[in-house]
Amino acid sequence: MKYLCLFLIGFLVMSFNVFDDLNMQIYNYQKQSFPEWADTFETQREFRTACIGEITEFVEEDNDDTLILSESYRVDCDGCPADFITIYSSGRSKEFRLGIAADGTITGYSPGSGARLQNFRETGSKYLHLDIKTIVEGLRDGKKLKRISEKNNTYKCHDGSNTIYTVMYPNKEIECMKIRCWKNW
Repeated sequence: MKYLCLFLIGFLVMSFNVFDDLNMQIYNYQKQSFPEWADTFETQREFRTACIGEITEFVEEDNDDTLILSESYRVDCDGCPADFITIYSSGRSKEFRLGIAADGTITGYSPGSGARLQNFRETGSKYLHLDIKTIVEGLRDGKKLKRISEKNNTYKCHDGSNTIYTVMYPNKEIECMKIRCWKNW
């Protein structure tokens, strides 16, 4: 029994290290890509711990596919955590929404929908997750993430958010891009 307890404790410690390592990798790549956002990324690294287990699960289950992590931040709040997080890989997604209590206290992330996005189903005239659809199709066509950003980013908008997309490839390479608003939406 003693050995079983020691094994379980060791396993838990190793699991937390794997989660923390991935969270630090994401943080470092984001900060390297956009140094002016360092305070925001530091805050997000702390808050991301609430869903890093799911991110890690996606990476491990879909290790032969690209993972896209979308984190949407309010424009008017420097250093704040992302309001929304979407994890996408292999035709499935999981969403998280930042909770804020009536007194303005941040309560952390709560899981939203988890869906299979076989064909990025249409919802009226728009696609569900059109941003992710655009990235996935661009990457499949051989476009670099920087090119996708240059082609689709605009500052001529009024929606009040910036979105950081962190793309993790099967070869463990990570890239980031920032979109203020998507063109032609």
